[in-house]
This record gives sequence, structure tokens and C-alpha cells, in this order.
Amino acid sequence: MTGIGFLSKLTRLSFIGWLFYIAPFSPGFAQTSPRNSMALQTNWLFLHRDIPDGAKNELNEQNWQKVTIPHDWAISGPFSKENDLQKVQVTEDGEKTPMVRSGRTGGLPYTGVGWYRKHLTIPAEDRGKAFSLEFDGAMSHAKVFVNNQFAGEWPYGYASFSFPI
Repeated sequence: MTGIGFLSKLTRLSFIGWLFYIAPFSPGFAQTSPRNSMALQTNWLFLHRDIPDGAKNELNEQNWQKVTIPHDWAISGPFSKENDLQKVQVTEDGEKTPMVRSGRTGGLPYTGVGWYRKHLTIPAEDRGKAFSLEFDGAMSHAKVFVNNQFAGEWPYGYASFSFPI
């Protein structure tokens, strides 16, 4: 069994796409490709808080929520004007002193840590083959772990990235 752990620190984590292997397709490629792809959208586990050793394969998952990708934990709330308060001075409006304002994020609870987990079983005939994980997009500060090993990180948001595993 292979365990994929996914962590985002100090920001909301938002999957825009899917995690999958990708097979090339263009008129120049042969119809039968040695590459296979598999969408991994269902049966993810999610926890909206940081935990020690969150990348470990052996974790108590009793309190984890079952989710399907794409998933955005920020939209589950709670929404509040207090979530995005900032003190700013809008000089273009002639303001002389900074004022407390909100509304940049619509009150989304956008900070914190979110962990995602997915369990996979690699068939015996595929052991020893090369695999990669490809993400269509995730919000910023994504760190990916496979079988308790750090696979890579992607600090940018909403951009595709991949890691060989």
C-alpha cells in the first residue's frame, strides 16, 4: 500500500484539478502508449489542522473527513468579517490615516494547515515501474509525501506541478 500525504501550511489548500498520471496525446503519438493514467479524485481523507508526523503511513484516521477532489476547505466556513481584517490607508481616496477594513477574501477562513491523505495499492506486476504524481493545481505551500518520504514541494498556487515517486 502506498500512502500519499499532502500538507499546506499557513494558507488555505484548494485543489482545482485532479491528481493523476497523464498519458501523452497528440496526432504525432502512437495510439498505444506505454504510459497509463489514473485519476485519483475519490476516497481522499482530509484534516483541517496540523498534526505531528502527519506524513506517517500509520495514523489514526478516525477523525478525518472523507472528501473528493477538487476540494476547498475554506468554503466550509466559518465565514466572518474578522477573518480578513486589515488596517489600510487608501491614499487614492484622499485618506490621511489608515482605517480597519475587511472584504479582501469575502470572510473566508483562509489560514491554517490542511492535510490530505490517499491510500493506493500498486499491483505486483507494476512494482519497479516508474510513477509520477501530477497535480492540476493546489493552493500555495503544498508539500507532498509518499510512504512517509518527502517527494517535493510547490510554493505557488493554482499551477500544475508533478513529482516522480
